[in-house]
Amino acid sequence: MTLGDVRAEDESTSGPFVRSLRFIVLLSGVCFLLFAGGFALDWRQQAVLGVVTVLLALWMDRTSTSYLVTLTLIFISIYSTFRYGYWRVGTTAKYLLAHGTKNEWLQAAFVATLILAEGYAAVTLLLGYMQTLWPLRRAPVPLPDDPRDWPTVDLLIPTFNEPLSIVRYTALAAVNIDWPADKLNVYILDDGNREEFRKFAEDAGIGYLTREGNEHAKAGNLNSALRQLSAPFVAVFDCDHVPTRSFLQITLGWFLRDERLGMLQTPQHLYSPDPFDRNLEQFRRIPNEGELFYGIVQDGNDFWNATLFCGSCAVLRRSALDEVGGFAPETLTEDVHTSLRMQMDGWNTAYINIPQAAGLATESLDGHVKQRIRWARGMAQILRIDNPLFARGLTLAQRLCYFSSMFHFLYALPRLIFLVAPLAFLIFGHVILPGSWPAILAFALPHLFLSSVVNSRIQGQHRHPFWNEIYETILAPYILIPTLFAMLRPRSGSFDVTRKGSQRERGYFDGRTAIPFLLLMAFQLTGLVFGAARMVRIPWRPLLWLHHGNNPGAVVTNMVWAFFNLAILGVCASVAWESHQRRSTVRLRMAIPVDVMFADGTLEEGLTADISNSGVSLRIDDVLQPRHGEAVQLIFPVLDGEASLPATVIEISQGVMRAQFDSLTIQEEETLTMVLYSRADTWLGWGDSREASRPFKSMARILGLALRGVGQTFEAAWSVVQPPDNTKFAAGALQAGLLLAVFVGLTAAAAQFRSSQLRRAELKPVSQVKLATEHAATERRKPSGAVTEFVGTRVLPLQNEVPVVAASDNLGQLPGPFLSNAATSGQEISIAFLSEPSPDAFRAAGIVASWFAVQAGEHPVRYPVTFGAIPHNNAVLIVENESDIPQSLHLDGGSGPTVSMRTNPESPLAKLLVVSGSTGSEAVDAARGLALHGKALTGDLVNFGHLDPSDTRDCCYQNQESPQWMALPDLHLFASTGFPFIPRADLSETTVVLPPAITPEVMKLYITIVAQLGAQEAHPLLNVTVSGPDELKSDGTKNYIVLDIGADQPALRTLNPSLPVALDSDGPHPRDPQGFFAPVRHAWWKLRDWETGDLSKIDTSDGLPPAVIEEAEWPAHSGRSVVVVSVRDSESMAAFLAAYPGKAKASDLAGSVSILTGTRFVSYRIGDDVYYAGSRSPWMAAGWVFSEFPWLLILAVTGVSGMMAVVVRTMLRQKAKERLLMAA
Repeated sequence: MTLGDVRAEDESTSGPFVRSLRFIVLLSGVCFLLFAGGFALDWRQQAVLGVVTVLLALWMDRTSTSYLVTLTLIFISIYSTFRYGYWRVGTTAKYLLAHGTKNEWLQAAFVATLILAEGYAAVTLLLGYMQTLWPLRRAPVPLPDDPRDWPTVDLLIPTFNEPLSIVRYTALAAVNIDWPADKLNVYILDDGNREEFRKFAEDAGIGYLTREGNEHAKAGNLNSALRQLSAPFVAVFDCDHVPTRSFLQITLGWFLRDERLGMLQTPQHLYSPDPFDRNLEQFRRIPNEGELFYGIVQDGNDFWNATLFCGSCAVLRRSALDEVGGFAPETLTEDVHTSLRMQMDGWNTAYINIPQAAGLATESLDGHVKQRIRWARGMAQILRIDNPLFARGLTLAQRLCYFSSMFHFLYALPRLIFLVAPLAFLIFGHVILPGSWPAILAFALPHLFLSSVVNSRIQGQHRHPFWNEIYETILAPYILIPTLFAMLRPRSGSFDVTRKGSQRERGYFDGRTAIPFLLLMAFQLTGLVFGAARMVRIPWRPLLWLHHGNNPGAVVTNMVWAFFNLAILGVCASVAWESHQRRSTVRLRMAIPVDVMFADGTLEEGLTADISNSGVSLRIDDVLQPRHGEAVQLIFPVLDGEASLPATVIEISQGVMRAQFDSLTIQEEETLTMVLYSRADTWLGWGDSREASRPFKSMARILGLALRGVGQTFEAAWSVVQPPDNTKFAAGALQAGLLLAVFVGLTAAAAQFRSSQLRRAELKPVSQVKLATEHAATERRKPSGAVTEFVGTRVLPLQNEVPVVAASDNLGQLPGPFLSNAATSGQEISIAFLSEPSPDAFRAAGIVASWFAVQAGEHPVRYPVTFGAIPHNNAVLIVENESDIPQSLHLDGGSGPTVSMRTNPESPLAKLLVVSGSTGSEAVDAARGLALHGKALTGDLVNFGHLDPSDTRDCCYQNQESPQWMALPDLHLFASTGFPFIPRADLSETTVVLPPAITPEVMKLYITIVAQLGAQEAHPLLNVTVSGPDELKSDGTKNYIVLDIGADQPALRTLNPSLPVALDSDGPHPRDPQGFFAPVRHAWWKLRDWETGDLSKIDTSDGLPPAVIEEAEWPAHSGRSVVVVSVRDSESMAAFLAAYPGKAKASDLAGSVSILTGTRFVSYRIGDDVYYAGSRSPWMAAGWVFSEFPWLLILAVTGVSGMMAVVVRTMLRQKAKERLLMAA
């Protein structure tokens, strides 16, 4: 099949319609995931969502190995990460806005630093998913049948100061590669210009090249050789990477297929233990550090045509090298830089994940760190010199893959931030992660768990869980400054060769390298001690400030974080305990048949157990008893027959003989090389004996190693420390330690600064501090189900201003002279009734009062009420029988719905606004006319005739600015917006229920309530209904506002079973909704910052409180609301009117019950009962469903992710076919 065949197949199975459908599915899926990620849930709903997410992901991971499930889990993980990030950014932004101007800039800087570190982690996670989305698993391509058609290859082995004992086996393996001898040229590139290397190359028949000087290190060495060579292909091997004999046959076929293939990389397999494997005794039990890159990442890069050249075990096309000017000399990672420049010029790269060479790992921790410093500096240099995001000629995927590889090496600062972050809270009390601890856990844990599960699923046996944290923690203190320096000065720095082939007679603790880990361990232990002190109140005055008992959950969360850091650091300390290394060569566990010929000519069959360049261990018959020091010949099978190697018996015990090779000739060394390294299958199945990847088992292993590391640290403290002689590296370690000390010092300075601010705050009057704290507390929306107390500030009324009186009776002055533009508070408009008012008169008074409240805007107005007399100040006179109007008002011609302005007969400096009609309904029409046309009226008298009620309904049918769909009960909404009564702006669906006995106090209460609703609504209440208790209907068609004085409202007997606090003449009776579950609700781990109220705080001993406001759903399950406003008696009315909040004090009321205590309302939320009111769009309906049933949200996300996975898998499979056949 050719590329054209694949594309034709794609065209036949996925035409424009199918491709459009795929696009729609993906776009819709992304939009839904964004919607779901930003969907607001409180922490308890999020906790339900998180638990279901974790359980669902765990079930999917355990029950299926399908790649479709893997893709689905990737999308769910991205959703969880986005959800956490969306919540985290929003919470942090609010915190920074609130604290950025409060002399807390240093603490705000810590908060911003942590979220930037989390942002780095999120970006690397997403880039990692992208890189490993579809590992290509490229297979070799056959070469032409005739070897004469195979190309010529120059195989280069650069070296500088490595010993010949390492280089010789690489060179001998290279000349024994299965390739026509006349088409393979092997060269040792000796930058050390050593005579022994020249002699060895001459004896072995290998080319030897050297140069004057060592400019540009390895890149300069290779470029110098290229100028003297001309083969069309170049293979490069580091001097310790020994190739198998099949290397060129595995790799060169792809170059013949793809004429634009510039480089093909194979894995750099390591057959010796690195410091982690050796010092932790984990060799071949867990994957080594580099295996993730060569096992998964490079295969994923190959899918995107972005394979990185890694400096060894690779083949490059000479023409591609010449086009980019040879190997890039500007950076310390010349290999990656070279492949980047090739791809910028349009060349392809490839990767075959079959180990065809093996090399030595770094042998000590300081050598390992030094090597990684060079890599990190080189990657940072490339990022500055040829940033792949902005480089020419790259596809988007190539840009992201290269950027991900370079961006990864900037992990030092984020890793250190994660290590010290919990200490800022535990030691200094700084909040660096805003939000309550249950909310943090509810949002963060699903993200962390999903990312761990998905990475474990993708990485499989190439990286065990939690080991990435260990690898990064080891290196972070050391690569921080070099990477920052490289970003600032990208063209500076020297190339340091990694030392290999060393020996250690005994182990030692590398104390200098471990300095940062020891410092950080001490910090974590200090943090845990401080955390324990914060949990328990220590009765000693100097330590009382430590106690943080009001938020133990936050303390425990940060202590767990610090304990995890301590475990990671304990493993790092254990790695610093260098084990002894007596052998200079590595023994490989291999089972190779071997014949042993003894001095007497006896021939015995054996099987090797392990073998190295210096000796062998093999199993033979127990009957044989060779002597120590006896000479033997070991006969090994090789490709063209057999070959023998001379050896001397060292030991024989229980059927195992150990022998040491004698001095070997070059031909014998070639034989040993072919036995040890050259077989094509030598390194296949290397990891088959490894333990399976299990997160909990991996964590248990880490904890065990951490305990060992802590023990070794204390042991080292009492022993003689013999660190390696490396003053330059020790200086780097001290620099890292100083950096951490500076960070801690800044934190301490922040604590001191905060302490000084607190001391200054203590000098303020207690009332100021209390009111500021109380006001801040009231601004937080409390979660449902809690018993919450809200405390607000009280605004005292100022002295009443003298209104400005107009000179004439002109309605055009309205709302003057009754309202003054200059007055901001303390204004009064009296409402007068000449006879006992009817419900229609109440309605008219309410309409007029609400209209004046709208005109007053934010400024409060009081409405005194009089019956049977005209007050002496500016007043509104409600008349429903024209015969009651005094003759002195001269309302001739004022029949029907009339509004007129007259001089107050009781005071010539005051005015009367007369709202009159022949009947009560006409008085209502007059009030409506005033409300609709008040500012347009002229003259001293206007008759409106009859107003059609439907006209007034249409003018304000729906309030579009009010909350449309809200969870109730919530008195804060009622006090601040009038919800749930204002979806219809005229209150046409609301009835105000008055008590049977109508008194001026009842009317004052009624007018105050409806005027406040009008002010909130910015529209007069044209169609509010007023009735007595008999009109309270349980048909669910109306909302009710029930007014009461003295608990004598008959409607209360109907409503009490549904109210959170039942009211009668004996006092309030709180309903206890907790019952059996009360101990759970008040457990120590509960979120304390909203448990500031309790049923026991509602005082029921002294009868009725001065005033009570409460809200409930009535009738049950109707979605309709009832608000009860009850005042104890006439004497309490003044206190109620003074405390009843306008918009400026709306936060005084909240929850489901507010009780007037002294001069302010104290609010509570009793029970978990929640209902919803208002109108909603389909989106709001979906939001309500997800709020009520959070688990449905993750089910929907899973379904959408599954559909997207199906589409993406199809697209990826098609792209993989095209990628593999692109040169056919």
